[in-house]
Amino acid sequence: SHVWNMQKLLISMGMILVMLEEQVSNNEWLALHDELTGLPNRRLFGERFAGAIEHSQRMKSRLALIVLDLNGFKAINDSLGHQAGDEVLREVAKNLSESVRTADTLARHGGDEFTLIASDLRDKHSVERLREAIQDAVERPILSDGQRMVVTASIGIAIYPDDAEDTAKLLRIADQRMYSLKQKPTPQLNIKPDLMSSRSA
Repeated sequence: SHVWNMQKLLISMGMILVMLEEQVSNNEWLALHDELTGLPNRRLFGERFAGAIEHSQRMKSRLALIVLDLNGFKAINDSLGHQAGDEVLREVAKNLSESVRTADTLARHGGDEFTLIASDLRDKHSVERLREAIQDAVERPILSDGQRMVVTASIGIAIYPDDAEDTAKLLRIADQRMYSLKQKPTPQLNIKPDLMSSRSA
C-alpha cells in the first residue's frame, strides 16, 4: 500500500508538472501574441524587427516596413458593435496572413493598426507587388452577421536602407506616410446586406 501511494503521488506530481509547463508556455505565448488575432504583438514585432535589420545589414539586402491602418474602423464599432469590429479584425488578420510570405512578420500593433516586416526584397517592384497584395487582402469582402463589408486601409511603407537604417526612424517614416494618406478623403466603409446567399437561394 505504501508503494502504491508512492506511485500515485509520483503520477500526481508528474501531472501537476505537465500542467504547470503548459501554463508557462501558454503565458509565454500570450506575452508575445495578440489574443484576438493570434498575430505577434508589439513586443515580439520589436524583437523580430531588430533581427530583420541585422539580417539585412549582413546580407546587404532591402527590407520593407509596412504600416497599415484600417479606414473608418470606428464606424464598424459604432454602427455594428464591438463584436463585429473584433470579427473584422480577425478576418483582416487572416486574409493578410494568407497573402504574405511565411518568412515575413505580420503583427497587430494595436487597435486597427497592423505592421509587416518583409525582408530580402530585390527591388522597388517587389515592394509595389507586396503593397498591392496587402491592399487586395484587406479589401476582400467580409461577411459578418448577414452584412457584407469591404474595408480599406491607409498603407505607409519605409525601406531599409533607402529611407533610414534604424528601426525607430523607419517606423516614424512609415507612420508619417500612412497618416498623410489618412488625411486624404478615403472611401467610406461599404456595408451591404449579403446578396450572395439570396442569389444562391
